[in-house]
Amino acid sequence: MQRHMEAASPAFPSLVSRARDLGIAALLIGAYVALDWATYVYPIRPLAITLWNPPAGLALALLLVRGLGAWPLIAIAAVVADVLVRGMSAVPSGEWMGALVMTAGYVAMAAVLVRRLGFRLRLPHLQDVAMLIVVTAIATLVMAAAYTSVYRIAGIVQPEDFERAVMRFWIGHLIGILTTTPLLLLLTDWRALVERLTRRGWTELIAQFCAMILALWIIFGLKWANEYRLFYLLFLPLIWIVAQHGIVGAAVGVAAIQLWLMIAVEISGYRSAAVLEFQFLMLALAVAGLFHGILVSERRSTREALDRSESRLRAIVSTAPDSIVTVGADGAIVSANPAAARIFGRSADALIGAPVREMLPEFEHVTRMGKVCEVEGVRADGSRFPAELAVASTTSGKPHLRIAIVRDVTQRKEIENVLAAQQAALNRSARLAAAGEMAAALAHELNQPLSAIRTYARASQMLVREPGRADELMQKIEREAARAGEVVQRLRNFFRSGASQLERIRVKQLIEDALAPLREDAGRHGITLDTDIAGGDTELLVDRIQIETVLHTLVANAIEAIAPTAAAERFIRIVADRPEGGWVGICVTDSGPGISPDIIDRLFEPFATTKPTGIGLGLAISRSMIEAHGAQLKAEPSAQGSRFRFALPTAAMKESSNGHA
Repeated sequence: MQRHMEAASPAFPSLVSRARDLGIAALLIGAYVALDWATYVYPIRPLAITLWNPPAGLALALLLVRGLGAWPLIAIAAVVADVLVRGMSAVPSGEWMGALVMTAGYVAMAAVLVRRLGFRLRLPHLQDVAMLIVVTAIATLVMAAAYTSVYRIAGIVQPEDFERAVMRFWIGHLIGILTTTPLLLLLTDWRALVERLTRRGWTELIAQFCAMILALWIIFGLKWANEYRLFYLLFLPLIWIVAQHGIVGAAVGVAAIQLWLMIAVEISGYRSAAVLEFQFLMLALAVAGLFHGILVSERRSTREALDRSESRLRAIVSTAPDSIVTVGADGAIVSANPAAARIFGRSADALIGAPVREMLPEFEHVTRMGKVCEVEGVRADGSRFPAELAVASTTSGKPHLRIAIVRDVTQRKEIENVLAAQQAALNRSARLAAAGEMAAALAHELNQPLSAIRTYARASQMLVREPGRADELMQKIEREAARAGEVVQRLRNFFRSGASQLERIRVKQLIEDALAPLREDAGRHGITLDTDIAGGDTELLVDRIQIETVLHTLVANAIEAIAPTAAAERFIRIVADRPEGGWVGICVTDSGPGISPDIIDRLFEPFATTKPTGIGLGLAISRSMIEAHGAQLKAEPSAQGSRFRFALPTAAMKESSNGHA
């Protein structure tokens, strides 16, 4: 049992929805038939042609709100009304053709309005009201001609009655739509409609409708008066309602006047020709009322939007941290925000009317420049302050106004001055640090050539009696002194600008020149200097002094590491690989004790050393020099001793890359 209930439960909401839809459909059909029955007066029998036709307005409103898919409901309602009100046959026949023609006309009107013209149901703009009036006027005239032609062909309408039938059909349907459709569309949001009508209170609304009844009584109740000439009196209450309530008042007022007019005509017993004249007057009243109502609503919406915009603008201007000043064509201040009073040291009232040049002497110049400029502002006490000024002119309205935005940058300037002083101090510290680093580097690099000079000088003193040997030593002294001077100059240039003096040199010559001063020292400690140079004739494009300094540092460190040990195998090997990809790899390997684990992570940092007399700059400077050549100096793991590797660019690779660039 429960399973059956669960299986049936999903269908229950659909049954409820279907029952609700059927109830709404029955209600709409009933409303259509009731309206048709109530307004079936002054008819051309047995046709659905009367001077009052609110069902047409109901049909169009239904199609606009529910969509064109509601057309079967309209067709059924039209047929039921013909059967019940006009006594047509309930059996499908040619008499039903008129109902189908009217349904097709309503559908065509709705399709044109919504799909072609973009009609909006709430009638928010003038073009929506204009579209409704124009499309309805044309479509109902075409419908009148088509509908009457059907019965003319069937012989029901005589030729002499054709024009009268068309005119009555057209005015009845047009008035029915213009007085009913706008009201029904606005009633889709009936709470908003009631709120707009009662915004000014019920008393005024009741008074307005009483004025409407009074105007109708004057028109139709005074037997001695000409009702056609007094019809203009209905404009007075309608204008009152429209002026207060806009398009909502127009829709309600027009519908109410049409209703009272129908009642008054019925009570007074006018003939149909007279009623037709009243309907033309009512058409003019409806069109004028709807246009007046939408203009009032648009104006009110525009004013409300403008008020909101001005309110937001006032809030923004009043809370802005920058001074905002409006200046007239004569150069006098028109308005100023609180920030302007604070910045210039004057009250807002004192600023208004004052010449802007008193506070901003360069105002006119900045206006001509058309961009943000740094100027001097003048406070009320005469003190000056740095400011940024931007001026813009209004593009509409006369006289033209200029808007000046002033930003006090006193604090920013003070911060900039402090930062500039700090930067200058930082630069001085950096220069002192660089000078200290350079001094340390010079002391490190000059130690070797100066030591060699000292050694050669002592040997020269000992061998002064051997002219040939002494001459050779003096040449070495001269060469080492020149090398010391060149080292000083190259290091000075390198630390000052990072520049290198490149020259072409063969790999073999570069390595031999670097090792030459060290061979004697290595031999004194029983250390063998081996070289394995592949492609020794390959030309490099490097700073010779810098690379010799790097090789000198690596080999000298290796000698100092091996010298105090008692190892049986004592060697230093320099290997140069063949060129690959435009680079020549160079590896320096020794048989010393290797690199201490305590310093391996900061081996290339300045002042990192394990030597008692070292200052820890040799490897740091060497790394900088190799990096200046576009490569890296690396310490690689080795089974014995230590190993350093770096690469140098060939002249061919350098020249080809420069030519390509």
